[in-house]
Amino acid sequence: ASSSKSEEEDNEEEETPEKESPKIDPDIATQKTLFLRNVPFDATRHDLFELFRHYGEITGIYLVMDKMTGIGKGTAFVHFKTDASAKKVLADA
Repeated sequence: ASSSKSEEEDNEEEETPEKESPKIDPDIATQKTLFLRNVPFDATRHDLFELFRHYGEITGIYLVMDKMTGIGKGTAFVHFKTDASAKKVLADA
């Protein structure tokens, strides 16, 4: 009986602790960054800046580029200073 008791104790020790909740990036939580799809492959950061600047102050633009060819992959991120600016874009979409 004592050997089964130690097996139960071993099983209790092997239980995995509960997983922590994933950390949410503050920029995502505040909804200041837009993810864009179907961006022309030849678009530049300047093109996107000119397109979105009238919605509010832009703090960053990231075009996803193919590492081998240097050509855009058709997606980008535009980060605004305020979430209100990003919401204006969505309202006009």
